[in-house]
Amino acid sequence: MKTLKAFLLVLVLLILLSACSDQRSEQVDYWETIRVESGNTIRIAVVYAESAEIVGPTGGELARGAQLAVSQFGNIRGFDVEIVEYISNCNASQATGVAQQIATDPAIIATIGFVCSLECEAAAPVLMEGDIPLVSPGCSTSNLTDELLRTDTFFRTMYDDILEARLSARYVYNELGIRYAATISDGTQETNGLVSAFTAEFASLGGVVSVSVTTDPRGSSIDETLPELLESGASLIYAPLMTKAGAQLIEAMAREPQFATIKLLGGRHYWNQWIVNQTLGWAEGVYAAGPIPADTFMPDLSQNYREQFDIVPNGETYAFAYDAMWLVLKAIDGTSVVGQDRDLLIGRRRLYDNLSSTGNFQGATGTLTCTEWGDCSSGQLAIGRVQNGTWQIVYMERTP
Repeated sequence: MKTLKAFLLVLVLLILLSACSDQRSEQVDYWETIRVESGNTIRIAVVYAESAEIVGPTGGELARGAQLAVSQFGNIRGFDVEIVEYISNCNASQATGVAQQIATDPAIIATIGFVCSLECEAAAPVLMEGDIPLVSPGCSTSNLTDELLRTDTFFRTMYDDILEARLSARYVYNELGIRYAATISDGTQETNGLVSAFTAEFASLGGVVSVSVTTDPRGSSIDETLPELLESGASLIYAPLMTKAGAQLIEAMAREPQFATIKLLGGRHYWNQWIVNQTLGWAEGVYAAGPIPADTFMPDLSQNYREQFDIVPNGETYAFAYDAMWLVLKAIDGTSVVGQDRDLLIGRRRLYDNLSSTGNFQGATGTLTCTEWGDCSSGQLAIGRVQNGTWQIVYMERTP
């Protein structure tokens, strides 16, 4: 009899514990709990640039990086992941419209995307209203992860522009021995910030920026800047433009014999094979500052990319989208639970907390740890140069 009573007591306790467990699974999230019904998919938005007029091949490669991550991660607790694609071509108004579309879809769990910082600045507040995390592989201005200016649900795997600009200035002054430089921006906050940070760092070392000119994001007015650049007496032009404008600058300088002794240093948007091919060999000797991919991941990942999409990646920018998607999938996997009815439950607040706590994640772009302000980048940077038709690393610097 005592044995029977003890058995019944244990049985009751197990039932109660099971009920408590189910209750925890069904509990209401502080923000919202998304219910993915059995048989449906986990929906994640991916926003990329379709037009090559500004970004060249970068937009499509970011989209493919996200797709590659989904295919490698696999399903989450038996639920397939579906990418919902949107287009935004480095335009703030378009980005706002896209964000509004995403925010009105209650099934979207998170968003990966946007190439240009002005897009993230426009879209992030809209997505925040819907408690939708935005993890950007491309937006890089300091404001986006600033202690006071950051939008709460914004994260990024791309590094802060300031790191790239300061590295560029140190390389120009210390390694190339140049004391007079000129700068070109395209009038956007992104390039203005890069030029400003370069100028400040260069001046702190003893260098002088003799002239600073502005073109448009598409580079159509670059020819108009050439006389002023030549008259400045600069030995190097720092021009962290977007891909298409960078290609136009390379071609414009190549057509003018007087630029033969003036070096050109761009940013990460130059560092791809597309810009070399597009400029028909004129890019030989051009410098660019950009990221150092993680050596342990990239050879295999590049091979996977070629096998999945039957195309060779132009550069390494897709890896930032790969890491951004992987962080989101990992956070969903660590947050979601399967309810009694076999539906998948994902708490938006718990998802945000999981993303925020990312630490020492070994990604394709390096070791990622998210700061309190959403900066998850590894910050591994280098200087590359076109030599014999391909980009080669000529100087490496690892920034904390």
